[in-house]
Amino acid sequence: MVLFFFMGAAALGLLLGLGSGWILVGVAAVLCAWDLDHFAQRLRSAGRVEGARELERRHLLRLLAVSGLGFLLAAIALGLKLELGFGAAVFLGLLVVISLSQLVGLLRRESD
Repeated sequence: MVLFFFMGAAALGLLLGLGSGWILVGVAAVLCAWDLDHFAQRLRSAGRVEGARELERRHLLRLLAVSGLGFLLAAIALGLKLELGFGAAVFLGLLVVISLSQLVGLLRRESD
């Protein structure tokens, strides 16, 4: 619930004309905090976990890599000015959704 509040606050910030760089930093921080909270809840619900330190370290490294790559791609996207037709935009959007679902599936199989 709080995640949606902060994402809405970021969207409101864009509407009010705040710098998109600050909005990007805020959104990245909110997503990292949400992920870390979810990870901590899963660890607590699991009870005793063998190698918890190593698991936490690997999760933090993966989160750093994903957040850094996402931040970099978002920064590049904010700097690009492209004019696309509606059909091209829909095609690219579908391509992104399919690619991300494949990547998430790959990461889930790798972590199991």
